[in-house]
Amino acid sequence: MTKQKQDEINQKILEINQKIAEGNQKVAEKQKEVDAKQREFDAKQNELSAANQQLNKIQADYNDQTTKLSDANKTIADYDARLRKAQDEVSDLKAKADKAVADANQ
Repeated sequence: MTKQKQDEINQKILEINQKIAEGNQKVAEKQKEVDAKQREFDAKQNELSAANQQLNKIQADYNDQTTKLSDANKTIADYDARLRKAQDEVSDLKAKADKAVADANQ
């Protein structure tokens, strides 16, 4: 092999190595961009997770309050039914008393 051919081969090897180095540099730059985007994504994912936890807590509190309100409404309905029954009994007793008074006055 001649010196000129060897020099051409060496020059091609240098060009190839330079292209590989440039390619590696571009890959490294892109990897940095990907890593930065991944960090942004992870941060947003953490924010979303925290917001979901807060939403779940609020939902649980809401469900608890709804249950308490429902229980209170049942209690009120029970008291209302008892009160109406007592009012009916008082009305019946008053009617009986009024009749007894009327009968006694005759």
